[in-house]
Amino acid sequence: MLVPKIDEHLDDTTREYVKSITGGVVRMQTLINDLLEYSRVSSQGKEFKSVDLNKMLLQVKQNFESRII
Repeated sequence: MLVPKIDEHLDDTTREYVKSITGGVVRMQTLINDLLEYSRVSSQGKEFKSVDLNKMLLQVKQNFESRII
């Protein structure tokens, strides 16, 4: 949210614009952090390990259970 003194002078449309911009900034920061982490994989990579895909699929299904029709 904006600083209260500033927020009280804005109309609803401007508040929505600021909210949208703020959300975009947060998503962009997440994207940048994820890209930085990805770029480090080749220089600071971790060892590969076996993964139980059945267990992973079950976890994905549980996470999206309410969205799967």
